[in-house]
Amino acid sequence: MLRLSSPSTRTWLAVFLAATCSYALTCSPSVNGGDSGELMNAIATLGIAHPPGYPLYTMLAHLFAKLLPFGGLAFRINLFSGLCNAAAAALLAALVFDITKDRWSGLFTGTDN
Repeated sequence: MLRLSSPSTRTWLAVFLAATCSYALTCSPSVNGGDSGELMNAIATLGIAHPPGYPLYTMLAHLFAKLLPFGGLAFRINLFSGLCNAAAAALLAALVFDITKDRWSGLFTGTDN
C-alpha cells in the first residue's frame, strides 16, 4: 500500500515532481536532430521506426499525444519522453533509498540524472 507518510514515498515523489517540472519547463517545442524526426513520424502514424522499432514507446507516446489537449505533436511527444525520464529518476531514487535507508542519497541520486 502506498503511504504518503513514509520516507521512501516522499523521496521518490519529490524526485518525480522536481524532474517533471524541470523537463516540462525545458521541453523542446519542435523536432530535434538525430532520430527524433523518424521516431515522431512513427509515433504519429503508429508506424515502425528503424530496428528495434520501439513498439511499447511508440504505442504509449501515440496514446499520450492523442489524450493531451494542448501543444503541437512534437511538444507532446517530447513531454512524454520527459515524463518517462522523470519516472526513471523516481524509480532510481526509491531504489537507492531502499538500499541505503538514507533519504539524501536517494534524493541526490534521483535528481542527478
